[in-house]
Amino acid sequence: MLLDRTLAFKTKEQKTEGLKVIKERVTILFFMNKTGSHKLKPLCIGKSRSPRAFHSKNMGSLSFIICHSKNAWMILDIFEEWFKKYFVPAVRSHLPRQNLEPKALLLLDNCPAHPPVETLTSKDGKIKVSYLPKNTTSKIQPLDQGIIATFKMNYRKALVKKLNLLHVFNLGETAWLGITPSMMEKCWHHGLKSAFVTESDDNQDEEED
Repeated sequence: MLLDRTLAFKTKEQKTEGLKVIKERVTILFFMNKTGSHKLKPLCIGKSRSPRAFHSKNMGSLSFIICHSKNAWMILDIFEEWFKKYFVPAVRSHLPRQNLEPKALLLLDNCPAHPPVETLTSKDGKIKVSYLPKNTTSKIQPLDQGIIATFKMNYRKALVKKLNLLHVFNLGETAWLGITPSMMEKCWHHGLKSAFVTESDDNQDEEED
């Protein structure tokens, strides 16, 4: 997310002189429910098994869940572990506190890095996964209706030049917390509004008919 251009210099040579582009990249997985009342720690995938920035840190206290893969990309094993180790327990903990049955449907992009739905089901079958249709991410995926863009905007506001992954996490935590429940719910409705027809809406339609 570092800036790749500036108005401070006029020529290309001046812009690139003495500068070295940071090549470290990460993949981040975000999760939240429709009302915005439940946001999990984002999952961050880097290349290193043990980044230097975390040598003196308690990994469990970090604002992100961290894991690694060769290219810092999402892979099947990472996603399946995240689902079983983090998502399912988080749902089971959150819903009873809201006086709701621990039952949930996780909506995902239809991506090759995601395992088959058969492998992403809780033991009691109450927490499941469903994939959105192919090539519909930009149109109906709630996070793509403004949530990820807002995260990036919040992150850029606090961005500095020299960063390690711990700095990224600290900035990312601020950016993630800056996404409000009302904004998340608005994005859900924008992407999947036809799926949220309420009983009152149905009654109103009948009266109008």
